[in-house]
Amino acid sequence: MVKVRLAIDHLRTKSKPHLDTRSADLVGAMRQTVGALFWSLEPNFQLWSAHADSQNIPILSSGQEVTLEPLRINRKRLFAMFHSGVAELQPVLKQILSPPTVSELQRIAALEEDEFSYGDELWARTVYEFAASYHKSVISRDHIVQALAPLYRGRAFTFLVENRESSGEEVEQNVENLCLTCERLKPSLIALWNGTK
Repeated sequence: MVKVRLAIDHLRTKSKPHLDTRSADLVGAMRQTVGALFWSLEPNFQLWSAHADSQNIPILSSGQEVTLEPLRINRKRLFAMFHSGVAELQPVLKQILSPPTVSELQRIAALEEDEFSYGDELWARTVYEFAASYHKSVISRDHIVQALAPLYRGRAFTFLVENRESSGEEVEQNVENLCLTCERLKPSLIALWNGTK
């Protein structure tokens, strides 16, 4: 447990001075969003585990398109922070993730920037294994959420690279493809959750 805390604290203190204001509190944001999501899975297990397919929900807007100002993001920094996070958090990741997932993260962390891809299936497996580890409290739940931050940076890097020349419709389709991958792999989350995998 001490090694886990030291690895997380080291990564947090090492990362903060290098972040710009838009990403300075990624861990805090993840505590609020991912932590809340993982926590909410427990009391709602019967509801979300019972549905095999996604369900349509009513749209409450007038159908207007939302546009955002262009945002400059330092992709090299995202990639570097993913790489250092995977290296520095090995003891933590080995407690949270399955050996095949850790091995695949190590493999992609060794790739050069132009070869790197944190694909949909690996990302879905990663998130599901994190959720199941949170449920089982394999280590401090706060440390589990914090350990996801560098991996999220690697996924964000891939998303930005894959979509840098894409239209809005193409980006939406890519997000839909990720959702379909998550839906397809949902039985693995349930198996992990129930301890049958």
